Order: sequence, then structure tokens, then C-alpha cells
Amino acid sequence: MKKRVVLFVGLTLFLTGCSPLTGGSGGSDSEQKTESLLGAFDQAVEEAKKDSSEAKAKESTATSSSSSTEKASESSAPAVEVPTEPTIDKSSYPFGVSMMDIVNVGTFTKTGMNVPQTIMVSFVTESNGSVALVSNGGRTEYYTAQYRLIPTTTIRVFSANRTDSNDIRTVNVNTEIVIEYLTGTGGAYDAGNFYVFTNSSGTLSLATPNYAGNVMESESDVMLEYLP
Repeated sequence: MKKRVVLFVGLTLFLTGCSPLTGGSGGSDSEQKTESLLGAFDQAVEEAKKDSSEAKAKESTATSSSSSTEKASESSAPAVEVPTEPTIDKSSYPFGVSMMDIVNVGTFTKTGMNVPQTIMVSFVTESNGSVALVSNGGRTEYYTAQYRLIPTTTIRVFSANRTDSNDIRTVNVNTEIVIEYLTGTGGAYDAGNFYVFTNSSGTLSLATPNYAGNVMESESDVMLEYLP
């Protein structure tokens, strides 16, 4: 449409420049041609306006249709079921730790030789969780995890902040994390399940098997303590 407008303007200027400056029949013909061209120019402008209006109308219709489709799609989308956390009966599980509290902490750490430096725990549901054990150097092994509450059980742990190898304490637990290594990830740390409890500082502790070993037979049951 812009080309048509430019062409009409160009023709108008050309014919105006070629027309005689004096009166007579030639002048009359020139005026008639100029008026004719101006009329065509006006028509071109009107057509351009019309085309623009039609384009805007189509765009508005398309936008409205798209918006309606999106709203319909949103209304027809199935609701996502949010998993609920198991309720802890403190009369039966006085030392129980909720699944949500474990997820909120998520990462537990410990320094030491031949042990994972970081353990990451995540749950979607009680039976759908994962554990990642990260060693020095970045090697990571992955496990499936299951959260469950168990009758009160007594375990022994090497305190995370111990000052010597004899700093062992006894704690009661009701929360167990059952782990199973994923095929192909090695399973080098596949030595038993974890326990979670609330320590004297009010934070969570994660008890794991003693991956480092090198203890006396009488201490073979003592677990390692990881802190957030």
C-alpha cells in the first residue's frame, strides 16, 4: 500500500512540473489530470486506512480467541494432588521427626576420612524419596529412600562435635530412612539405613552407618552423626 501512495505522489509531482505555467487549454488538461491523480491518491489513503483497520480487527479477534483458549485450557487442567505429611502420634512416637522437617533441612554434612562429606535427603511422599551421598572429590552415589516411623529404638552415635574417639552417646529414635542404592551408581556406602532425631541443640541429626570403620568390635554398632 505504501508503494501505491508513493507512486501517486511521484506522478503528481512529475505532471505538475511538466505542465505549462500559462493559461489555456493545456493548463485546463493539466488541472484535470492533477485533480484525477489527487482523487486517486485520496482513494489510496482510504484503502490504506481500511486495510489497517481490518488488520487490527483480525489481530484483536486472534488475541481474544487465544485468551479464551488459554482460559479453557486452565479450567480443564486436572488439579495436582499435593502429598500430605503423615501425622506423628507423639504418644506412640515421642522421638519422631516429621518428613517435612527432614525435607526443610535437606542437607547434612560431616568432615572425616573415608566418609561422605555431604548427604542430601529429599521426599515427595513417604515411599518416594532419594538420598545423595557426596564424597571428597565430588563422587556422588544415589539411593532411593523411604520414610517410616518405628517403635522407639535406642542407637549409639559418635557425636559430631566429639573431641576424642570415645565421645559416644546413646539416643532414642522413632524415625528411620530406609535406603537402597540405585543400580549402576556403585553402592559403595550400602551399609544400612539412616535415623533422624532431634539433638540437644534443637536441630536435627542424621545418624548413618560408620562408613569409615576402623573401630573396635565393641563399637561396631556406633553410628556417625551428621548435622545440618
